[in-house]
Amino acid sequence: IWSDHDSEHTVKLDDRQRIQRAVTARPGFNWGLNDLARLCECKPATLRQRFHRQHGCGPCDVVMSVRMELASIYLQTMLIKQVAHAVGYKDYRSFSRQFKQYFGFSPSTMQRMT
Repeated sequence: IWSDHDSEHTVKLDDRQRIQRAVTARPGFNWGLNDLARLCECKPATLRQRFHRQHGCGPCDVVMSVRMELASIYLQTMLIKQVAHAVGYKDYRSFSRQFKQYFGFSPSTMQRMT
């Protein structure tokens, strides 16, 4: 069971929090729907339905979002190809396209801004 200990209180993490923490810990892992469902202790179809109902997006969208946010930090000290690999992309061009779609500008532009 995933939980956080906040002094004497135990707080159960929701699905989104579980996924965010797991991806933050292992951004380069090839997270699939089955992996995310196992993490959230449910079936893939159940996770997908719950996510769309509660968050208006799919669980894989959260994986991508966490990766992009981490990438924006990594770009301050790493090369684009290194960042792409660190956040789970085999091809840095695919990473760059996804990054630009997410942020509205390229990874190289982000590096110039920092």
